[in-house]
Parts: sequence; C-alpha cells; structure tokens
Amino acid sequence: MFSNTVTVYSTKDCGLNYEKKVYNNVSIYKKDGIETSGGGEEKRNEYIIRILTSEEIFVCESDLIVIGETADIRPDFSKCLKICEVSDNRRGIKNLWHYKLRCK
Repeated sequence: MFSNTVTVYSTKDCGLNYEKKVYNNVSIYKKDGIETSGGGEEKRNEYIIRILTSEEIFVCESDLIVIGETADIRPDFSKCLKICEVSDNRRGIKNLWHYKLRCK
C-alpha cells in the first residue's frame, strides 16, 4: 500500500497534550496475521511504515500514527496505530535513507 502522508501524534505528558507532525514521502506495508491461543484466534495485523528522509525525525515508541493527513488536533484513537518500534536506517546509499516504524 502506498500513501504519500502519515500523521504522527507525540505526547510528553501522559496523553493530555499532543504534538502533531505530518510526514510526506512515505511507504506503507500491511502484514495480516492471526494468533491462536486457548481462547481462539485473534487478529495480529502489523504495519511497516517507511518515512523516506535524510533528516533526523523525532518519533518514539508508543507515539500514535494515522495513515494520511488529518486535521484533528488530538488523535482519533479509532483511526490510530501505535508505534512499537523505530529504526533509523539513514546509512548506505543516500537515496534509500529512511526511518522504519513498526506499528500495531
């Protein structure tokens, strides 16, 4: 899946106030999965989002992300994914530099 934009919501005060940042030049991969347990099956979908940039960005685990650009000042939790892992992949060939975000 390709989208040109994602919106990231960061908080530094336990969810009371959010800072919103829009990033362009983004690719998105959705990985569908199912986990089985004693209670049955549960969906375990995961998104890999790559923000193509040579600049440093400030994204942390537990920040929230929405695919696309949103005008909302505060995140709509029904549309948000939680960032679980951030990898800074700004090395090697400069055209391929990016941040990789694993989200659920």
